[in-house]
Amino acid sequence: MSQLISLQGSLYSAIRNATTGKPGKMTWLGNASAASLAIAVEKSDKNESFSGSRGLYGSLITAKSGTLSITLDEFLVENLAMALHSTPVDIVSGTVSGEALPSGLVSGDEVQLDKRFTSNLVLTDSNATPATLVEGSDYEIVSAAGGIIKILDPTSLTQPFEADYSYAAADSLAIFANATPPERWIFFDGINTVTDEKVILDLFRVQFDPVSDFGLINEDWGGLQLTGTLLLDPINLKNSNLGGYGRMMKSAAA
Repeated sequence: MSQLISLQGSLYSAIRNATTGKPGKMTWLGNASAASLAIAVEKSDKNESFSGSRGLYGSLITAKSGTLSITLDEFLVENLAMALHSTPVDIVSGTVSGEALPSGLVSGDEVQLDKRFTSNLVLTDSNATPATLVEGSDYEIVSAAGGIIKILDPTSLTQPFEADYSYAAADSLAIFANATPPERWIFFDGINTVTDEKVILDLFRVQFDPVSDFGLINEDWGGLQLTGTLLLDPINLKNSNLGGYGRMMKSAAA
Protein backbone atom coordinates (compact mmCIF):
# COMPACT_ATOMS: atom_id res chain seq x y z
CA MET A 1 0.00 0.00 0.00
CA SER A 2 1.21 3.50 -0.82
CA GLN A 3 2.71 5.48 2.06
CA LEU A 4 2.92 8.77 0.15
CA ILE A 5 1.63 11.74 2.09
CA SER A 6 -0.30 14.95 1.51
CA LEU A 7 -2.01 16.23 4.62
CA GLN A 8 -4.99 18.46 5.25
CA GLY A 9 -7.08 18.87 8.36
CA SER A 10 -8.54 20.99 11.12
CA LEU A 11 -6.69 22.81 13.90
CA TYR A 12 -8.18 23.19 17.37
CA SER A 13 -7.00 25.26 20.32
CA ALA A 14 -7.69 24.88 24.03
CA ILE A 15 -6.32 26.59 27.11
CA ARG A 16 -4.13 24.05 28.89
CA ASN A 17 -4.90 23.23 32.53
CA ALA A 18 -1.59 23.72 34.35
CA THR A 19 -2.63 21.38 37.16
CA THR A 20 -3.84 18.38 35.16
CA GLY A 21 -1.91 18.99 31.93
CA LYS A 22 -5.13 18.44 29.99
CA PRO A 23 -6.92 20.69 27.47
CA GLY A 24 -10.01 22.71 28.34
CA LYS A 25 -12.76 23.57 25.88
CA MET A 26 -11.64 23.00 22.30
CA THR A 27 -12.17 25.75 19.72
CA TRP A 28 -11.87 25.13 15.98
CA LEU A 29 -9.62 27.78 14.43
CA GLY A 30 -11.40 27.73 11.08
CA ASN A 31 -9.70 27.28 7.73
CA ALA A 32 -5.91 27.27 7.96
CA SER A 33 -4.13 27.72 4.64
CA ALA A 34 -0.79 26.58 6.06
CA ALA A 35 0.52 24.74 9.10
CA SER A 36 3.95 23.29 9.74
CA LEU A 37 5.84 21.83 12.68
CA ALA A 38 9.60 22.25 13.03
CA ILE A 39 11.62 20.46 15.70
CA ALA A 40 15.32 20.91 16.24
CA VAL A 41 18.20 20.01 18.52
CA GLU A 42 21.33 21.85 19.55
CA LYS A 43 24.47 19.75 19.79
CA SER A 44 27.91 19.94 21.28
CA ASP A 45 30.36 18.00 19.13
CA LYS A 46 33.56 16.40 20.39
CA ASN A 47 36.49 15.74 18.07
CA GLU A 48 39.05 13.09 18.91
CA SER A 49 42.72 13.94 19.45
CA PHE A 50 44.42 10.55 19.10
CA SER A 51 44.41 9.78 15.39
CA GLY A 52 45.88 12.96 14.00
CA SER A 53 42.77 13.59 11.83
CA ARG A 54 40.59 15.19 14.54
CA GLY A 55 37.59 13.12 13.49
CA LEU A 56 34.17 13.58 15.04
CA TYR A 57 34.20 11.34 18.10
CA GLY A 58 30.93 12.18 19.81
CA SER A 59 27.88 14.42 19.57
CA LEU A 60 25.95 15.47 22.65
CA ILE A 61 22.41 16.85 22.38
CA THR A 62 22.34 19.92 24.63
CA ALA A 63 18.88 21.32 23.86
CA LYS A 64 15.61 20.45 22.11
CA SER A 65 13.13 22.92 20.64
CA GLY A 66 10.10 23.08 18.44
CA THR A 67 7.92 25.66 16.70
CA LEU A 68 4.46 25.55 15.18
CA SER A 69 3.80 27.94 12.29
CA ILE A 70 0.21 28.42 11.13
CA THR A 71 -1.64 30.77 8.82
CA LEU A 72 -5.22 31.27 9.97
CA ASP A 73 -7.63 32.54 7.33
CA GLU A 74 -10.66 33.32 9.47
CA PHE A 75 -11.39 36.45 11.49
CA LEU A 76 -12.43 34.56 14.62
CA VAL A 77 -12.20 35.90 18.16
CA GLU A 78 -10.01 32.97 19.27
CA ASN A 79 -7.58 33.65 16.42
CA LEU A 80 -7.43 37.36 17.19
CA ALA A 81 -6.85 36.63 20.87
CA MET A 82 -3.79 34.55 19.99
CA ALA A 83 -2.54 37.12 17.48
CA LEU A 84 -2.91 40.14 19.78
CA HIS A 85 -2.02 38.47 23.13
CA SER A 86 -5.48 39.44 24.29
CA THR A 87 -8.36 38.16 26.38
CA PRO A 88 -11.71 38.88 24.67
CA VAL A 89 -14.16 41.05 26.59
CA ASP A 90 -17.87 41.15 25.73
CA ILE A 91 -19.16 44.70 25.28
CA VAL A 92 -22.87 44.81 26.10
CA SER A 93 -25.11 47.04 23.98
CA GLY A 94 -26.39 50.24 25.56
CA THR A 95 -27.18 53.92 25.18
CA VAL A 96 -25.35 57.18 25.85
CA SER A 97 -26.96 60.50 26.83
CA GLY A 98 -25.41 63.94 26.90
CA GLU A 99 -21.92 63.06 25.67
CA ALA A 100 -20.16 66.40 25.11
CA LEU A 101 -18.23 66.92 21.89
CA PRO A 102 -15.09 69.11 21.78
CA SER A 103 -15.71 72.88 21.74
CA GLY A 104 -14.69 75.22 18.96
CA LEU A 105 -15.62 72.98 16.05
CA VAL A 106 -15.69 74.57 12.61
CA SER A 107 -17.00 73.44 9.25
CA GLY A 108 -15.25 70.30 8.06
CA ASP A 109 -14.04 69.14 11.50
CA GLU A 110 -14.48 65.46 12.29
CA VAL A 111 -14.88 64.08 15.81
CA GLN A 112 -15.26 60.63 17.29
CA LEU A 113 -17.78 59.44 19.84
CA ASP A 114 -16.68 57.47 22.90
CA LYS A 115 -18.45 54.27 21.80
CA ARG A 116 -18.30 52.23 18.58
CA PHE A 117 -20.95 50.59 16.35
CA THR A 118 -23.32 53.48 16.94
CA SER A 119 -26.88 54.13 15.81
CA ASN A 120 -29.85 56.45 16.51
CA LEU A 121 -27.61 59.49 16.86
CA VAL A 122 -29.17 62.78 17.99
CA LEU A 123 -27.03 65.93 18.34
CA THR A 124 -28.16 69.02 20.24
CA ASP A 125 -26.45 72.31 20.94
CA SER A 126 -25.91 74.10 24.29
CA ASN A 127 -28.51 76.83 23.88
CA ALA A 128 -30.84 77.44 26.84
CA THR A 129 -33.45 75.90 24.58
CA PRO A 130 -31.31 73.26 22.84
CA ALA A 131 -31.57 73.07 19.07
CA THR A 132 -31.41 69.68 17.42
CA LEU A 133 -28.81 69.48 14.67
CA VAL A 134 -30.06 68.30 11.28
CA GLU A 135 -28.20 65.46 9.60
CA GLY A 136 -27.18 66.45 6.10
CA SER A 137 -27.09 70.20 6.74
CA ASP A 138 -25.50 70.62 10.20
CA TYR A 139 -23.52 67.36 10.32
CA GLU A 140 -23.03 64.03 8.58
CA ILE A 141 -22.14 60.57 9.87
CA VAL A 142 -18.83 59.55 8.33
CA SER A 143 -18.71 56.13 10.02
CA ALA A 144 -21.43 54.76 12.28
CA ALA A 145 -19.19 51.81 13.19
CA GLY A 146 -16.34 54.14 14.14
CA GLY A 147 -18.59 56.78 15.68
CA ILE A 148 -17.10 59.49 13.46
CA ILE A 149 -19.12 62.66 12.79
CA LYS A 150 -18.31 65.52 10.41
CA ILE A 151 -19.51 69.02 11.28
CA LEU A 152 -20.92 70.82 8.24
CA ASP A 153 -22.20 74.22 9.39
CA PRO A 154 -22.04 75.18 13.09
CA THR A 155 -22.27 78.96 12.64
CA SER A 156 -25.80 79.44 14.00
CA LEU A 157 -25.44 76.90 16.81
CA THR A 158 -24.13 77.09 20.38
CA GLN A 159 -21.24 74.80 21.30
CA PRO A 160 -20.36 72.37 22.76
CA PHE A 161 -22.70 69.92 21.10
CA GLU A 162 -24.07 66.93 22.99
CA ALA A 163 -24.71 63.45 21.58
CA ASP A 164 -27.36 60.89 22.45
CA TYR A 165 -27.02 57.54 20.72
CA SER A 166 -27.12 53.74 20.98
CA TYR A 167 -24.24 51.34 20.58
CA ALA A 168 -24.24 47.64 19.69
CA ALA A 169 -22.72 44.64 21.43
CA ALA A 170 -19.17 43.82 20.37
CA ASP A 171 -16.11 41.70 21.11
CA SER A 172 -13.25 43.82 22.46
CA LEU A 173 -9.62 42.67 22.29
CA ALA A 174 -7.08 44.92 23.97
CA ILE A 175 -3.62 44.50 22.45
CA PHE A 176 -1.13 42.97 24.92
CA ALA A 177 -3.85 42.60 27.54
CA ASN A 178 -2.05 39.41 28.63
CA ALA A 179 1.32 40.10 30.20
CA THR A 180 2.07 36.42 29.61
CA PRO A 181 0.05 34.64 26.89
CA PRO A 182 -1.80 31.52 28.05
CA GLU A 183 -0.37 28.13 27.24
CA ARG A 184 -2.48 26.34 24.67
CA TRP A 185 -3.04 22.72 23.75
CA ILE A 186 -3.12 22.47 19.96
CA PHE A 187 -4.83 19.53 18.26
CA PHE A 188 -4.58 18.69 14.57
CA ASP A 189 -7.28 16.42 13.18
CA GLY A 190 -5.78 15.48 9.85
CA ILE A 191 -6.18 13.19 6.90
CA ASN A 192 -3.66 11.88 4.42
CA THR A 193 -5.42 12.73 1.17
CA VAL A 194 -3.34 10.16 -0.71
CA THR A 195 -4.56 7.19 1.34
CA ASP A 196 -7.57 8.59 3.29
CA GLU A 197 -5.70 7.58 6.45
CA LYS A 198 -6.46 9.62 9.58
CA VAL A 199 -3.51 11.42 11.16
CA ILE A 200 -3.75 13.30 14.44
CA LEU A 201 -1.28 15.44 16.36
CA ASP A 202 -1.46 16.72 19.92
CA LEU A 203 0.88 19.50 21.05
CA PHE A 204 0.56 19.76 24.80
CA ARG A 205 2.00 23.14 25.66
CA VAL A 206 2.30 25.86 23.01
CA GLN A 207 2.90 29.55 23.63
CA PHE A 208 2.26 31.81 20.64
CA ASP A 209 4.21 34.92 19.74
CA PRO A 210 2.12 37.96 18.78
CA VAL A 211 1.34 38.35 15.11
CA SER A 212 4.30 39.92 13.30
CA ASP A 213 2.42 41.21 10.25
CA PHE A 214 -1.29 41.96 10.57
CA GLY A 215 -2.39 43.19 7.16
CA LEU A 216 -4.98 45.91 7.73
CA ILE A 217 -5.38 46.61 4.01
CA ASN A 218 -5.34 43.63 1.64
CA GLU A 219 -5.45 43.37 -2.14
CA ASP A 220 -6.16 39.65 -1.84
CA TRP A 221 -7.15 37.21 0.92
CA GLY A 222 -5.85 38.19 4.33
CA GLY A 223 -4.57 35.87 7.04
CA LEU A 224 -2.94 35.72 10.44
CA GLN A 225 0.53 34.19 10.43
CA LEU A 226 1.36 32.91 13.90
CA THR A 227 4.34 31.13 15.38
CA GLY A 228 4.15 29.17 18.61
CA THR A 229 6.95 27.73 20.74
CA LEU A 230 6.68 24.19 22.06
CA LEU A 231 7.33 24.06 25.80
CA LEU A 232 8.21 20.95 27.78
CA ASP A 233 5.18 19.54 29.59
CA PRO A 234 6.43 17.96 32.85
CA ILE A 235 3.05 16.31 33.53
CA ASN A 236 2.74 14.42 30.26
CA LEU A 237 6.48 13.74 30.25
CA LYS A 238 5.84 11.17 32.99
CA ASN A 239 3.81 9.12 30.51
CA SER A 240 6.22 7.47 28.07
CA ASN A 241 3.39 7.08 25.53
CA LEU A 242 2.84 10.83 25.44
CA GLY A 243 6.27 12.41 25.82
CA GLY A 244 6.95 15.91 26.97
CA TYR A 245 6.06 17.93 23.86
CA GLY A 246 3.39 16.18 21.84
CA ARG A 247 2.37 13.06 20.05
CA MET A 248 1.46 12.16 16.49
CA MET A 249 -0.72 9.15 15.75
CA LYS A 250 -1.92 7.56 12.53
CA SER A 251 -4.44 4.81 12.09
CA ALA A 252 -2.92 1.35 12.09
CA ALA A 253 -2.46 -0.35 8.72
CA ALA A 254 -5.18 -2.88 7.90
